[in-house]
Amino acid sequence: MININVIERLKLLRHMTKEHRAIIFSLQKDQVAIDCGANVGVVSRAMASRGATIYSFEPNPYAFEVCQKKCKMYKSINLINKAVSTTVEKVKLYLHREADQDQVAYSQGSSLLKTKTNVNPDTFCEVETVDLSEFIFGLNTRINLLKMDIEGFEVEVIPHLIKTKAIDLIDMCLVELHERKAPELLEKTLAMRSLIEENGLSNKFVLDWH
Repeated sequence: MININVIERLKLLRHMTKEHRAIIFSLQKDQVAIDCGANVGVVSRAMASRGATIYSFEPNPYAFEVCQKKCKMYKSINLINKAVSTTVEKVKLYLHREADQDQVAYSQGSSLLKTKTNVNPDTFCEVETVDLSEFIFGLNTRINLLKMDIEGFEVEVIPHLIKTKAIDLIDMCLVELHERKAPELLEKTLAMRSLIEENGLSNKFVLDWH
């Protein structure tokens, strides 16, 4: 295993609750995790430091470039410059309204959702998507942890995982919700919560990431 350095650990401590840290650092050697919305790879590196194999998705080209450099020493991190979705296609990734000031610093706010309040609908880049369910089935292995921070599109992807039964291959999901930044997502977020509960999956989900 590679020990995550002090600065990285402090970043994680600042952004995660005790429960989140316990989940991340409970990963073991030979386990598998997927990081959806890896950004510059802080969480991916934390998971990889436990000896796990990580599949990290980051569509933002500026964040991905930094992520590649920072994750270079972690041979168990598989970086994928695509957005997770329910289909395979090319789509627009809308950038943060302040992105022109610092593309990397504001890359966390980029989203597939044009209506998200902190993006500029006129500033975007084209990115490829992957059907996350198909990707999981293709791995043909158990996914011990799925972390998802995809700026609102979770309301599409999580129901897709449930309906396709890909969720049955996942032990635990850490998900950030975005209905506060995109109020129009409230109805779909509530529907997603209901779908999780109706399918008896509440024990698989932690929906307060960050």
